[in-house]
Amino acid sequence: MKEAESEEDQDIITTPSMRFEARDLEPYSQPIKPDLLREEGIYFSITYVDEDRLIPVMETLVFIGKDLDASDAGLLYFQDIGSHMNGFCYGDEVDEESCAEFYTRSEGQLEDIFEYRPAVEELMRCSVRRRHGRTGS
Repeated sequence: MKEAESEEDQDIITTPSMRFEARDLEPYSQPIKPDLLREEGIYFSITYVDEDRLIPVMETLVFIGKDLDASDAGLLYFQDIGSHMNGFCYGDEVDEESCAEFYTRSEGQLEDIFEYRPAVEELMRCSVRRRHGRTGS
């Protein structure tokens, strides 16, 4: 006879395991090229807090355009995904509650901005570095 499930067990969602396709990773990252950026496109900034690049920080950004101010020359504008999804736009009045964040980069400063698949591959390279004993966790 099967034991009755507790109420707590009934709330657990089980998902079958998944397997990523095996692939070879290039030893270098593949950030987005400026001419491939699309307005309203979603991108991922991956930076590291340590020199060995074992502790990544990832932020989801939206590309909102180039040279948005009249005095700009070659500036690319990004916005945090949260405020973008909440309807805040560049030029809107921003107050403390909106928490909208806007970032500018020159075309030559995109070394940490990736499309989805290259971002995943960058995190996979980090995982390989960590697995090779260069971190305690």
